[in-house]
Amino acid sequence: MAGKRGNGEGSIHQLPSGKWRAQATMNGQRVGVVAKTHKEAQE
Repeated sequence: MAGKRGNGEGSIHQLPSGKWRAQATMNGQRVGVVAKTHKEAQE
C-alpha cells in the first residue's frame, strides 16, 4: 500500500501505458504532468 501524501502535494498514479501522472492544484487550477518513471513525476 502506498503512503499518504501531505496536504498540497497532489497525487501520483500509474497509467495503463506504464507511465506515471502527477497532479497538483496550483493557483486554483489542477495541473498535471506525465513522466516515464515515478521519481520523474515527483519532481
